[in-house]
Amino acid sequence: MLLIDSSGWIEFLTDGPRAGEYAKYLKDPSKIKTPTMKFY
Repeated sequence: MLLIDSSGWIEFLTDGPRAGEYAKYLKDPSKIKTPTMKFY
């Protein structure tokens, strides 16, 4: 299972500088979890 936060999705979907790094982890959507809320 992988946890991808919203910044990872934004980077990937907007083809940002690190989109390729995220793309290799997003190949199998059944293994991905995305939090709905994060606190820092």
